[in-house]
Amino acid sequence: MASGPGPAAPRGAPQQPPIPANDRAIAQLGPEYMQEFREVQAVSNNFFAYHRLGLSFDPRKPWEDPNRPPPGTRPRNNAGGQHFWDGQYSTDPLLALDRQVRQRWLFRDLRRGGKRSSEDANRGARATRRYLRGQGCDVSLLQVLGFGGNGVASLFDVNPGRGRVRKKVVVKASLRSGQSMADERGYNRILKRARYIIQMLDWTRELMDTDGASDEAKDRWEQIDENEELLTLEYMKNGDVWGFLKKVALTGEKIPNKILWKIFFCLLIGDFDNYKHQSVPRFKTMMGKCMHMMITQAGPPYPPAAMGPMNHPAGDGLFTRPTVFTNFWKIAVNPFYTHGYLLVAENTLDQELKGLLMRCLADLPADRPSLAELEAWMWAKEAERDWNDPNDGTREWCDRIFRDAPNL
Repeated sequence: MASGPGPAAPRGAPQQPPIPANDRAIAQLGPEYMQEFREVQAVSNNFFAYHRLGLSFDPRKPWEDPNRPPPGTRPRNNAGGQHFWDGQYSTDPLLALDRQVRQRWLFRDLRRGGKRSSEDANRGARATRRYLRGQGCDVSLLQVLGFGGNGVASLFDVNPGRGRVRKKVVVKASLRSGQSMADERGYNRILKRARYIIQMLDWTRELMDTDGASDEAKDRWEQIDENEELLTLEYMKNGDVWGFLKKVALTGEKIPNKILWKIFFCLLIGDFDNYKHQSVPRFKTMMGKCMHMMITQAGPPYPPAAMGPMNHPAGDGLFTRPTVFTNFWKIAVNPFYTHGYLLVAENTLDQELKGLLMRCLADLPADRPSLAELEAWMWAKEAERDWNDPNDGTREWCDRIFRDAPNL
């Protein structure tokens, strides 16, 4: 095996490109919104850069540490025996594996006690129910789903009126705290047509039966839609991805490869902009991490472990046999470091999907697959003869997991 040096470890965060100004949807947004969007985008895009600088020990929200030093600076000390990553890449996978094993509490050690709602949550839910009924809505409070600094999330049963089928909705409310949810409402409104995003619902247009309703009733329902202390969302009866991960982990099962491919493509469709991603492709980065957790049933190791170089003689020792990473068109890709090395140990994982996800988790944005390549993978897989075979066991597996897995 050659001992030549691999590609140099990058440092610092990439510069943000300007937001394209010729998009119709973007043109309708004010400069204040776009400035806030760029700030959020910069934070998400520089996810791993924040880690390299030791800005937070929470791998999910590294930008929310109030005591972090300014971006681009190193921590002054190593207080409390905590270890910062020095920015140098590792070629020892054992350390990364050990870190990830310690992260498995994220799924397997979760207990059911988290469902207990506090009295504050119950009061907040009851306040939401009083408000909705005061606006002329026939609603029943079914369950408190969550409670935190941003208010309470509750499950309601809604009677649209005139004998129509009742509907279940989730209402997030900060009525008791008086905090505005304008930003969250705005983001959900922008993503209204994204198929794989939980949808924001309007009481006037989607929930209540307005045919034959009085103008006074319509005005009250419209007031709910305009209330910035409330956010009404569709109810996902099968839960979210996080709940799905916990259920699968508790059963000890591996997700079948065809289902993993289909979930991956569902996440891919969420990246619906057509512009070239010159910095970190936010959605593809999050896609890779989501898939990584589904497959390994554990959170990512922290500090981050970018292993490599892949496709380089210096990284040959990371594999038990010669391994070449290629793109969809079977062309070898440039050497890269990946945060998805732990997928190598997943022996039952489809080899093509494994290689693709490891590239999606490449440390440098330029080393990740383009949206065009991801679309090519999607079209090719969906063209396979047995892709939608009703007898391949996919439906039965999903039904069993969602219906029979332990409730969390």
